[in-house]
Amino acid sequence: MKYYMRLWSWISILVLVMIVVGILSWIACAPPLLIKEHGSVAEFDLRNLGEYNSWLGAIEIVDETANRVVWRAVADTAPIRVFSFKIGVGTNPIDLGLRAQDRLVMIDFPRYGEEIYFFAERKYEIRVSSAGCFSSSCAAPSSASQFVLREMAEN
Repeated sequence: MKYYMRLWSWISILVLVMIVVGILSWIACAPPLLIKEHGSVAEFDLRNLGEYNSWLGAIEIVDETANRVVWRAVADTAPIRVFSFKIGVGTNPIDLGLRAQDRLVMIDFPRYGEEIYFFAERKYEIRVSSAGCFSSSCAAPSSASQFVLREMAEN
């Protein structure tokens, strides 16, 4: 009888450890944010993020050199449903092409203008929050990655 109680104790501890390790690895290993850098252009693949395929709460680009948010799109009444977008050195449309995929995307920052400018040789970070995190209600993004836009090659 004592042997079986000890065996069940060890089995219970092992199961508990496996559950804790599984939860911690799920929290620590956020889905990858895929960035393809092609010189002066960065392409962001968001297909592996969100509760469902690309259902997002917010997308934010931070200029790490100046330490400030330069662009932010947020979900207003429904999650943002986008799959990918590109930015390049120089002038870009203010919605970065997201409204072609989801017309309800709300550009939260900058609030005015039709274009946004990205500088070469600056370090930027993209932060993506899951669909449950609307506007700035989340303390930390679900996924974040840094990238650098390179100087445009001259012909």
